[in-house]
Amino acid sequence: MKISPTSRKPWDLDTNEAMQFGKPVIATFDGVAVAHDLVGQEINGFIVSENNAQALAKAINKIEELAKKMEQKSREIILKLYTYDYMVKGFIEK
Repeated sequence: MKISPTSRKPWDLDTNEAMQFGKPVIATFDGVAVAHDLVGQEINGFIVSENNAQALAKAINKIEELAKKMEQKSREIILKLYTYDYMVKGFIEK
């Protein structure tokens, strides 16, 4: 499991790495930009509000129940989005 409850981290590359190894992710909505692009709520992890210890604890407890399903989804998402073809397409479009 990868937990990133920070308030200031524009792009959290260790989230990408955790997903590559099939780990579910918990990130804060306000502070971790990667959450918007890579974390699907209850799909491969949870996005919680910044400075909300109760929401973070609830996500940690719930992720333990759903870990196997989320682990597979993390790998699927990261392997689909981070291929050379996908990245080249993104550079060309920009």
